[in-house]
Amino acid sequence: MDIQKYIKVDKVLGGQLEDSVVRKGVMINKDVIAPGKMRRKIFNQRIILLDWPLEYKKGENQTNAKLLKEEDWGVLLQLEEEYIERLCVQILKFKPDVVITEKGLSGMPLF
Repeated sequence: MDIQKYIKVDKVLGGQLEDSVVRKGVMINKDVIAPGKMRRKIFNQRIILLDWPLEYKKGENQTNAKLLKEEDWGVLLQLEEEYIERLCVQILKFKPDVVITEKGLSGMPLF
């Protein structure tokens, strides 16, 4: 087995060699974006790993939309938000502790 696929050594500035430890499990280094709502440590977690971005999917070839009124822009944005919300509802059915996506989705947290 090629362990380099499964093990990563990270060097962190500061400390002594004696401070080094081997940890079992998965560690994710992520900035806290919602300090009061994000947990710092999660044990026996349920992780969903999405191999696609959590965003509105455009057609294979960029679809052109002709907007005749200013209100049409709001309708288009509303449709995109509803699409994302439906995706989030489907994800939340699995009650995940962590959701990892190809791209983040700022402005619409899943908690």
